[in-house]
Amino acid sequence: MAGASREAASDLGIFLREGKARVDRALGDWLAAEPGIPDGLRAAMTYSVAAGGKRIRPLLCLLVAEGLGAVGEGVLRAACAFELLHTYSLIHDDLPALDNDDLRRGRPTSHKVFGEATAILAGDALQTLAFAWLAGAAGSPGSPSRPGSPSVPSSPSSPSSPSSPSIPSSQSRPGSPSSGRSAPAPVPHSGSGLPSERVLEAVRVFAAATGPAGMVGGQLLDLAAAGRAVTLDDLRAIHRGKTGALLAAAVEVGAVLAGAAGPERARLRLYGEELGLLFQIVDDILDVVGEAEALGKTPGKDARQGKATYPAVVGLDEARRLAREAHARAVAAARGLPRPLPLLVAMADYLLTRTS
Repeated sequence: MAGASREAASDLGIFLREGKARVDRALGDWLAAEPGIPDGLRAAMTYSVAAGGKRIRPLLCLLVAEGLGAVGEGVLRAACAFELLHTYSLIHDDLPALDNDDLRRGRPTSHKVFGEATAILAGDALQTLAFAWLAGAAGSPGSPSRPGSPSVPSSPSSPSSPSSPSIPSSQSRPGSPSSGRSAPAPVPHSGSGLPSERVLEAVRVFAAATGPAGMVGGQLLDLAAAGRAVTLDDLRAIHRGKTGALLAAAVEVGAVLAGAAGPERARLRLYGEELGLLFQIVDDILDVVGEAEALGKTPGKDARQGKATYPAVVGLDEARRLAREAHARAVAAARGLPRPLPLLVAMADYLLTRTS
């Protein structure tokens, strides 16, 4: 199935750059403003959040929510909750008791820098703070978007400031030299504008995706499968929970916050599920063929630990074919939406062809 148009692909590049900068600013400002966190814990939390990454999960939430008309700071708060939750999962995945990794996002893992105990607590803190930020997205409906904060346009046309590997203070981030715009004002830590019933449903979706029947359960299945023969159905179950659940939830929460319901919400959920599968298959392929500098983590680790991966179970060529099939199903779901979101097709293309 054909992918996105050249215009949509260009628009996605702009959205990814602007959106990542926007998410980074919000994460930096809001995490620094959280009261009562002991210095050592705040340092460990910030270290992992500031390590960067592509911010795919919050960007998916923003793309869908704002693309369908949701506005206000609450949308950004909800999106950033996904990054906090994702970062918690990475900290815990890297621990010696789980994946035992030394490198994450191009930096030493949290437990290598702060010790295991502090790393565990930092992950715990980010998990609970994610729920607080998402729940805090509720407020009086219809609050205006923050000035200077780009949302998802139907056809964006102006470049943004480049993404940053850290989370600088918004006061110190320079404006984009290519756009000529000055740096946006700091992200405020108050005011939301999302109806409480939508936020409550978003919390329910978020909890289901990250809990024992979602991400945590998938992690347990992944550990149990190490070193033993698994079927393709076993592998799908592992990754549907471990990776796919949170990616699908990012799309569905965006839909919920924008008031999508019925077939539209179901189709967006289907898109998110296929995108999650695509993401994981490509991740498994990159663990075989990728380089540490590009990946920001240790390649070949899955094979050395006997992990259940798509290349290990079906071979590299078949894994690539399955990735193309997942991509085609995601594109079909996106193209069947009653309210078109062209950047969803471009996002599927991007995740299929990514090299890191």
